[in-house]
Amino acid sequence: MPDDVVFFSKGRVGLAIRVRPGARVTAVVGVKGDRLVIDVAAQPEKGKANKELIRFLAKSLGLRKNQVVIVSGETGRKKNVVFLDDGQDSGGRTGRKKNITQDTLRSAFGLTDG
Repeated sequence: MPDDVVFFSKGRVGLAIRVRPGARVTAVVGVKGDRLVIDVAAQPEKGKANKELIRFLAKSLGLRKNQVVIVSGETGRKKNVVFLDDGQDSGGRTGRKKNITQDTLRSAFGLTDG
């Protein structure tokens, strides 16, 4: 996985993602440039594609949806997403403790270096 796909912001690990809405199923397609490409089975209207992306990422990583936060690109196809892995969700509630690392992301999405 190219180093640029994973980033760190304020002590949290994140992913640079390019979404392709309107797909039949939500799935990781691969890496293109510095972005993880994910097909999303929802239309890009009224936040439906964002909600589906968050659901997919949370399920893939064993997190609650509130622990997956789009920090930039909410209205575009290129998005930066961070994972709240310190036991807090975006509402400030205590949640599951899970340490999300680059290795966690690589394993969850079947990505390898090279």
